[in-house]
Amino acid sequence: MIHKYLSYLYDLPVLDYFLIAAVGVAFWAGIAVLAENKKWWKPFNGVAFGLSAAAILLVTVVARNYSVAGYSMVPFASFSLAKTYTDVYSEVALNSILFLPLGLTLPYTAAGRAKHPVLLAIMASCAFSVLIEVCQYIFRLGFAEIDDVIFNTLGAAIGACSYLLARLIPNKKAKGNG
Repeated sequence: MIHKYLSYLYDLPVLDYFLIAAVGVAFWAGIAVLAENKKWWKPFNGVAFGLSAAAILLVTVVARNYSVAGYSMVPFASFSLAKTYTDVYSEVALNSILFLPLGLTLPYTAAGRAKHPVLLAIMASCAFSVLIEVCQYIFRLGFAEIDDVIFNTLGAAIGACSYLLARLIPNKKAKGNG
């Protein structure tokens, strides 16, 4: 079931990934403006974060059955393969989209507890990505690449932009005008 869903995602045109990211960030920021002062908003984001992290672990570690061990510590090495392996761009975009939910949810969960919730979300997502790559290498679940860490972190950073965007949108209810 998971592999069928992932196959569908891999087959999407690259521009669709950017559309998914833009809509996701704008949608989450819009909800945040409406729900930020609600008691359920922070716990909701905590649960969504946990479910997102679990789904990422399922896809990247648990459901894998590769027996390959190797690593690449050369940043952006994936792009050198693009001449012969045309799916590189989709793979890079999918790596970014995969971590988008972590960036969408963690800043709202950490707000009020962390001085810089966006930075926390980006750094925590980067550390989580490194952990996944180490697990993939140690347990021979795939080829561990620094590119995966870079693009996973980029996806989380794009998701975290929803937190910044929500702060730019005036909330009339919060100001007492509605």
